Amino acid sequence: MNNFLFTGQIIENKNFHLSTIAICNETNYCEDYEIECNGNKTIKTIATGFSIQHNEDWVDPRREQNENYCE
Repeated sequence: MNNFLFTGQIIENKNFHLSTIAICNETNYCEDYEIECNGNKTIKTIATGFSIQHNEDWVDPRREQNENYCE
């Protein structure tokens, strides 16, 4: 793991892009996912293996209130 850097930033190549985002349940227990997109379409969603319990008012700064992760 020492050679990896998790940034939450998007890697972009024309229509394909890759990003990470937290997907949380109603108690704000969140798991990080890698989202692969082609334009506005989700191609693949892969769990990164990282999870955390946040306080109830926490919102992932990498995401807007939109459920479509590829927009």
